[in-house]
Amino acid sequence: MKKSFDLNLKINKIPKFIKRLYKVVNEPTIKEIYWNDNGNSIIIPKKEEFIKNVLCLVSKTREYSGFIRQLNNYGFTKVRGYTDECEEYFNKNFLRNREELLNLIGRSKEKSGSTADIMNSYRQECYSLRNNVEYLNNSNYMLTKEVENLKARMEKQDRTMNGLIEVLTRAFRFGMKNENPQLAFSENKTHSELDKFLSEDLVDSSYELN
Repeated sequence: MKKSFDLNLKINKIPKFIKRLYKVVNEPTIKEIYWNDNGNSIIIPKKEEFIKNVLCLVSKTREYSGFIRQLNNYGFTKVRGYTDECEEYFNKNFLRNREELLNLIGRSKEKSGSTADIMNSYRQECYSLRNNVEYLNNSNYMLTKEVENLKARMEKQDRTMNGLIEVLTRAFRFGMKNENPQLAFSENKTHSELDKFLSEDLVDSSYELN
């Protein structure tokens, strides 16, 4: 009876954040966060997908920097060697199939008046903010490149349409000038010019039919 009471006491000591995180990592249908092959660290393959689909299940905060700050507060450290988009975090007591160790994970405590502890807390927060800023910068860069590519494609399509209209208009005028609207489209030169335009996808503004 006493053993059962001690076990329940230990389970109740597990922080809610750690309970939620452990449950989410062990959920096989969730792909945005999972164990590494050895089961001794957690991997977040894509921050954006994690923030969109999973963050609300783990943390009350809706900001990734707040989630990272909670990891740091509970003793998780970032494993180096991953890209900015993919991250891995380790805690010696956060292991797959070792739920009994979770009660050993506690929030880091600052000693009153300890300058070293206060500075360490600030460093952790700055580190989390820097990671978040880098992620946002990379996302903005990718979005900017995509917008530039779309703009270039639209401008090219506009030039194509305007050039095609100009060719057809001048061809029609050429036929009317010769009192035969069909003449422009029966002339080999007109056809060759149209073929050239369509193949190059661009019409020179100085184009003229003689």
